[in-house]
Amino acid sequence: MKSTICLAEDRKACEPSLKLLLLGLNVHCAETTANLYYPPAEDGFLTWTGKFPQVQVRTDHPGGQGWDVKPYAIMRLFDEILWIDSDVIVNENISHFFGGDV
Repeated sequence: MKSTICLAEDRKACEPSLKLLLLGLNVHCAETTANLYYPPAEDGFLTWTGKFPQVQVRTDHPGGQGWDVKPYAIMRLFDEILWIDSDVIVNENISHFFGGDV
């Protein structure tokens, strides 16, 4: 089973937090796929995330609102999933949270 990180954000004001999170993941977990649901993503953000091939930005809304979005986003992925809120800064490799195949 392939491991993935699942992220979702629907607030444009949280984009700086998303960028910090993605930068941290790129430095410390560059081999792990991250699926980001971010419906308000604009061209500038999509261009910026293009630098990170492990990040898949999805602009469709997975369903639910606020905290309710988590199960909808997770259910769309068929991998081992680690949920990370958009206000988290990653400052070390987090692969130990997975079963070992990150």
